[in-house]
Amino acid sequence: MELLRAAGELRTQVANNFEYHGEDMPARLAEVRRCAGAAEVHAATVALLVPETLAVPSEQVAAAASHLAVLAAEKTNLRLGGMDELPDFSELDERVEAFRRIAIAGARR
Repeated sequence: MELLRAAGELRTQVANNFEYHGEDMPARLAEVRRCAGAAEVHAATVALLVPETLAVPSEQVAAAASHLAVLAAEKTNLRLGGMDELPDFSELDERVEAFRRIAIAGARR
């Protein structure tokens, strides 16, 4: 659940950053990086607890979260205090959905 929460918080933060324009953008980008880092830590925990079924999907979620954080930074103009373009969420969304499907299937066994 913590991995899914971190990925969701990252997605929400990036979307909120796109709507924001102001001088707090560096702090908002730091929050994006924090969320991506949390996803990486939680993915490692999942991989250690359930390596046979969830290690690869959890690491894929973490990689997609890290990639989204990089894209968010690349699309942010700190001088203007805003994002020039909303990053594509599809990679993160697809990885989260795949992880969720596998986790739910495993829990039903």
